[in-house]
Amino acid sequence: MKTRLIGDTREQEIISCLYKFQNDLKGAIDMSIDRFIIKKLDSCHEEHTRQNLVKLFRLRIQKAEKAEQKNYKIS
Repeated sequence: MKTRLIGDTREQEIISCLYKFQNDLKGAIDMSIDRFIIKKLDSCHEEHTRQNLVKLFRLRIQKAEKAEQKNYKIS
């Protein structure tokens, strides 16, 4: 029976590591998208496109704030 408990604990550790990796990867992708938007804003001269990029960036910030608040409430 002890072996099974150790196995369960190890499986939980592996699952925990996979979730952390998944969150880190998602964070890296999100940051690269944010950097892309910022670079486009720096180089864009067309007003309508700039407005859309700003709207998109604001939506991404709001989404991140909501996720942060949700995580804060859970912790």
